[in-house]
Amino acid sequence: MRAFHYKKVNIVVFIISLILILLSIVVTIIGNSKTGTHCINSIDIGELAKHMSTCLIAIANVLLLYATLNSQNRGIKNEKEAHERAQFETTFFNMVETFRKLIDEIKLDYIDLNGKQTRIRGRVFFVFALNEINKISDSLQSDKYYGKYDQYHADCSLQFLDQEYDNKRIDDEIAAMRWKNEKENEYLLIHSIQYTNSVYDILEKDFIESKSNGNLLSLSYKKFFQRFGFVYEHYLRFLKQILIFISNKQDSLYSDLINAQLSSKEIQVIKLQAKTYFDEDLKRI
Repeated sequence: MRAFHYKKVNIVVFIISLILILLSIVVTIIGNSKTGTHCINSIDIGELAKHMSTCLIAIANVLLLYATLNSQNRGIKNEKEAHERAQFETTFFNMVETFRKLIDEIKLDYIDLNGKQTRIRGRVFFVFALNEINKISDSLQSDKYYGKYDQYHADCSLQFLDQEYDNKRIDDEIAAMRWKNEKENEYLLIHSIQYTNSVYDILEKDFIESKSNGNLLSLSYKKFFQRFGFVYEHYLRFLKQILIFISNKQDSLYSDLINAQLSSKEIQVIKLQAKTYFDEDLKRI
């Protein structure tokens, strides 16, 4: 804005100077004419040449002044741009440093089907996230809705399995062992699906909806985000602010630096977030 103001002043000064010089030439010509006549022969040529020389020097000074003001204007503009760039880069790299800290602050204690607690920290969370999203997809794609996990019924099914095994081994122990292994794998898969349904509150209506939904992956991600979004939602919001901050910069350096901070698993989760919730800013990753 300041540079634009100086440019306007320069143009006004130049125009006024030219007008004054032209008026000076006219006054000189009229003043050197003889009384009652306006013929060029009546002009004192020597005096006119003197005034014309003075006018040319004045024009040269005006042009020099204009060039000087333009040079100063460019200097101010360059200085302003350099200052703004320095401020931008300071803010940008401070934001990048804060973003790194936010990644380290991602924490989750997860209890699996066997009751084992796993401590998930930092970028490992995004590996966990993709594994869980795949489990949700498997649950929604299963041949039927198995309901939610119940420890009592799970124990009962295993007890029944042991009883059946004992009955079958009387006739053929090898066949009974093969049957038990198949049933254990089948029960394990069903219990895993039921546990996923419990953790992510997958209801039968969700199962039915998934059959008609054209984007199973987005539906699975939405279920994951509803359950564990609180763990990394602040991370996504801050990343979005960084992307908005650098969006007006033509230089791809800044977006490349952001992408360099992200693991491949992070990028996959961010893209799922952008696609599922139609976030145009995150789509730039």
